[in-house]
Amino acid sequence: MKPLELAYYIINNFSKFNKGGITHLKLQKLLYYTKAWSTVAKLPFDNLQFFAWKLGPVNPEIYDLFKIYGKTAITPSNFNISIDKDKKQFVDFIINNYIFFDGFTLSSMTHKEDPWIKTKPNEIISEELMKEYYSLQSFAKNFPLEDGNTFYPIKTDLDFSYKIDMLSPDDLPELTYTSVNDYLEIIQVNQKKLKSSLTNMLNAV
Repeated sequence: MKPLELAYYIINNFSKFNKGGITHLKLQKLLYYTKAWSTVAKLPFDNLQFFAWKLGPVNPEIYDLFKIYGKTAITPSNFNISIDKDKKQFVDFIINNYIFFDGFTLSSMTHKEDPWIKTKPNEIISEELMKEYYSLQSFAKNFPLEDGNTFYPIKTDLDFSYKIDMLSPDDLPELTYTSVNDYLEIIQVNQKKLKSSLTNMLNAV
């Protein structure tokens, strides 16, 4: 699968979840995490490379094609994109898990992860470095994707945004869900509650 095909597959599918569309920055990071976790899931995207740029991992080919959009949403395409069943399931899984984070949050996340940190500026982030780092994360336990598996969510700064006396972040209990669908449903409900609360606060002003 060519990088442009994967990019448009993500763009077109993201637009189904968010009418506001996807920015170039967020697209780059969704592509990166697709590549990174594919090294763990053993579903290679061999022709997709990323360089360690200032705002995190970037694929130059995709950058050159979509930089014209700047901070505005990328227009979906009408291309008929072919993707095999296993890779479709995998890419959809990645999109569903990262869709709730904006581009700058995703960029910030990559800045705290070894593959970007350990790669010299403007050099290629190696697949070996990706696999070495991401295979040790709890999210890696979700692969291979199988129905009925316990779900391990992505860890972000929010996981460690509070302090528990006598416990370090590594000692905190691991958060799990019965399935990815249960997790996503909880996230959606919480987002609706947050949006409603913000709206009520603004109306009360």
